Amino acid sequence: MLYLETGKLPQATKRATKDRSIPAWPLPETGVTESTERWPMHYPMTETLIDIAIAEKRPDEVIRWYDQRQIGAVGWGWGVDRDDTVAEAVAGAYPDRALVIWKKLAEAYIAQTQPRAYAAAAGFLRKVHRLLEKRGKQEEWRSYLAQLRQVNARKRRLVEVLDDLVGRPIIER
Repeated sequence: MLYLETGKLPQATKRATKDRSIPAWPLPETGVTESTERWPMHYPMTETLIDIAIAEKRPDEVIRWYDQRQIGAVGWGWGVDRDDTVAEAVAGAYPDRALVIWKKLAEAYIAQTQPRAYAAAAGFLRKVHRLLEKRGKQEEWRSYLAQLRQVNARKRRLVEVLDDLVGRPIIER
């Protein structure tokens, strides 16, 4: 973990103590010199640390590293998946944070003004709806949906997608 957080190799840190409460690094030096990579590594390696925290089911750490990550440090096209995964991981412990993330993702897709993007936004809006319903906040869901409908009233296809989310029949549209 120290390497992921600071970039320091374990053998480079002399943590051994005289009373052996912290043993010396047990492996011998490899003789391999540090590489001069084309692109320098950036520490902390938040994406990897987020993955570890998710795997270990530690939402506090997920939020900690998610807040520290550098925007744009994620490879092209990975940000949405990462944000959705983080929201899924923290929804139980930090439902408000999960809602903010899912709303941000949905609104980013809506801003693309493409029918395919509206369908993707609907997936995140369903997650918002499920979480708000689970927390007994149906009124907040209706209010958010009404706000989306009002702000995007000219986007006919989006309004149809929003109607489908609430199960409104075509005749009433």
